[in-house]
Amino acid sequence: YRTKQKDKDGKTVYKDICFPVTKEFRKKLYGEVIESYYTAVDLMVLKEDDFTMLEGTDLPIMKQDKR
Repeated sequence: YRTKQKDKDGKTVYKDICFPVTKEFRKKLYGEVIESYYTAVDLMVLKEDDFTMLEGTDLPIMKQDKR
């Protein structure tokens, strides 16, 4: 990226950014993202009456007969 700094000749200074990610980490990260996506899709398919509120919270849980 271009910085606001100038070198001794008055030219713009550029800096590199590197995000070192291993093959294993990328595979785990992408796997988690895909899993979360499919979980969200599955929840969208379920009907609202398939859920009840967890007592004492505002968290929805699936009814026993819908599991």
